[in-house]
Amino acid sequence: MSLYRDRLNAKYDELTDLRIQNMPRFMRQYLNAINNKSSGTRNGYINDIEVFFTYLTEKNPLLKNQPLSAITPEFLDQLSTMDLEEYFSDIKYIRVNGDVKQRSSASLKRNLASIRSLYKFLYSHGFIQHNPAVLVESAKLPHHDVVVLTESEKNNMLDSIEYGTGLTDRQQSYHDNPAIGTRDIALLGLMFNTGIRVSECVGLNLSDLNMKEHSIMVHRKNNKLQLLHFSAEVAEYLETYLESFRLRKETLGKTEDTALFLTMYYQRIGVRAIQRLVKKYANVAEVFQTDGHKITPHKLRSTFATEYYQHNPNLVHLQSLMGHSDIKTTQVYVKDRDESKIDLPLRTKEEHRKNQS
Repeated sequence: MSLYRDRLNAKYDELTDLRIQNMPRFMRQYLNAINNKSSGTRNGYINDIEVFFTYLTEKNPLLKNQPLSAITPEFLDQLSTMDLEEYFSDIKYIRVNGDVKQRSSASLKRNLASIRSLYKFLYSHGFIQHNPAVLVESAKLPHHDVVVLTESEKNNMLDSIEYGTGLTDRQQSYHDNPAIGTRDIALLGLMFNTGIRVSECVGLNLSDLNMKEHSIMVHRKNNKLQLLHFSAEVAEYLETYLESFRLRKETLGKTEDTALFLTMYYQRIGVRAIQRLVKKYANVAEVFQTDGHKITPHKLRSTFATEYYQHNPNLVHLQSLMGHSDIKTTQVYVKDRDESKIDLPLRTKEEHRKNQS
């Protein structure tokens, strides 16, 4: 494992330890029980459970103004499925900078998975006599249709990324920097073409890239490694980008922990930086401006999944490429898709030639 991932895991472990200090003693045993999960997943579970426990101390009369450590398995055993469904109904909305916004269905489903994990542990280890979480219906959580880019939206966005189409003078000055413009098309082209998560893209090192085989070794959830392949067009973008960073590579040295994608300040690019890149190029290309949807890095992933299944209708293969542990997660991308089977380039050769002319 690289130094970057060691530091990231250490950060998650530290956050988890800080959160669990004020929680009931049985939570230490629970944390040990989910030790097979990645550090990020464990931290996410503990964070969700902390939110749940805080809600109980604020809303339940028996725990009013009590510390989180006062919550006992016996108390949790008294809660019903209806109590838990009421909790999920109450946390559907959150206040962000004074505005009330609806939580995403993914966020609520992860919360449910965390609570189910806790109750499963308590029940299987004899702390409680029944498990109300198992009966909470996922169907009652809000569902949002998968939003993907149309072919024209995708091509317009790729034009903005590659050629700077529509950028302001200030944006164009940054884009003209060979290390920046070539990085953006290589990075976002890779995300469009492979469907990798933004966190996986951030974690890529030079040593994960095999230009000869047109492949990358992706570090997925729960510390799993997976080899993914990219198109010849993306390979060209990566070649150009790597050449622009040749002097930087020589300065940094091609070690195991040399990041593939860097900022202009020689640092590993972060998740928020990629989110800002996607937002910038989407706004310039006017993607999703007409129907109100905001484009995020995950929309690039959704676009890959729906396009891939349209051309290669193999659900199990798509599940593997997406890194989904449950095929039900993959199924949301395959509704009403054409089942013609052809190769999947980043853009069609005709479209690419037209844009270069």
